[in-house]
Amino acid sequence: MEAGKLRHLVTVQVNSPTQDAMGHPVESWTSSTTAYASIEPMSGRELATRQGLTSTVSHRIRMRYLSLTPQQRITFGSRVFSVNVVRNIDERSAEIEALCTEQI
Repeated sequence: MEAGKLRHLVTVQVNSPTQDAMGHPVESWTSSTTAYASIEPMSGRELATRQGLTSTVSHRIRMRYLSLTPQQRITFGSRVFSVNVVRNIDERSAEIEALCTEQI
């Protein structure tokens, strides 16, 4: 992986549910770690190819290996990306690719 492509400082967040005053669950996200990543919008062709995986993927985020699961999310500035699929590239635990959906 070329370091020059990792130009976006992203934050990985973990869902830490809490309760409001009435005892109802409230979604609360806690920052877990930061990392440099590349954020690439997927082209129409890639979306059609990946449609079998998930039909809502809009971005590919690549970064050096870290423990990332679909229960987490990635933020970049004010942008929020839900993680759909995480791939360990070449099963070497050196680089991961997250297929994400940007929340609007």
